[in-house]
Amino acid sequence: MSQRGKFRSPTTAESARFEVPSYTRTDASIFYNRGKFRAALNFKNLFDVNYFENVESDLRVRFGAPFTVIGSISFEL
Repeated sequence: MSQRGKFRSPTTAESARFEVPSYTRTDASIFYNRGKFRAALNFKNLFDVNYFENVESDLRVRFGAPFTVIGSISFEL
């Protein structure tokens, strides 16, 4: 199991006349390995925080992704 946090301080776009707030996003993963078999679950934005990923200008503000779960299973031959 692993956990990772992402913090970003307040940001202002060069041409923007506003500031977007800081945020902390938490990601986590659970995985299982046995021989050549691997199963994993990855959780992004674990607490479903609303945030702005990027600000390019007054008209281009990108919202961050909501809570997401990604699962994978693999087997080596």
